[in-house]
Amino acid sequence: MKSRTIFILITFILLFAINKISLHKDIKRQNDNISIVNISGKQRMLSQKISKLALYFIDNKNKKAQNISKLKNAISKFSTAHNNLKNNYLNKYKDTYLNELFTSLEPHYSKIIKSSSSLTNIETDTIQVSILVDEIITASNLFLPIMDNIVGQYEIIGKKRGEIILQRELTFNIIMITLSIYAVFFMIFPITNAYYKSDGFSLF
Repeated sequence: MKSRTIFILITFILLFAINKISLHKDIKRQNDNISIVNISGKQRMLSQKISKLALYFIDNKNKKAQNISKLKNAISKFSTAHNNLKNNYLNKYKDTYLNELFTSLEPHYSKIIKSSSSLTNIETDTIQVSILVDEIITASNLFLPIMDNIVGQYEIIGKKRGEIILQRELTFNIIMITLSIYAVFFMIFPITNAYYKSDGFSLF
């Protein structure tokens, strides 16, 4: 009886510890996934912002210095977020479809960066400005739907992970309930019955 009690107690403790550690890791992963979805969503916004700022070089020539400053800031944020997504998060997911999406995204991202950076260095060449603006808008239009798919894939991965967490928690609760029932019927009741028998009573 004593060895059985120790076994049940150790099993309870181990299962509880394993579940808590796993749950902590899963919560961190889900929080990372939320951050990734937010960053990916901002990439869409930044690509549109870069296109809008590029158009200002044609429509607002009198505010060129101000436009250059805003465009450089948008390019910096756009580049930082892209590298963050690609280098810090993509390898963690090991998702084939995500890799394919980022591969198809890369040339459009590179074109946006290259053309918009060139735009900030042009002085007065109106024809070249128009060419660069067209390149930026074209690349952005190709960039956006792929980025939408990336956001959608991250959301799908997050949903699947959430379902796995719920399934594991359900399995854990079933095991704990089963162990509790076992402890009650094969440990607590026999001990209680033995106690009452010593006093001349019997529960079973």
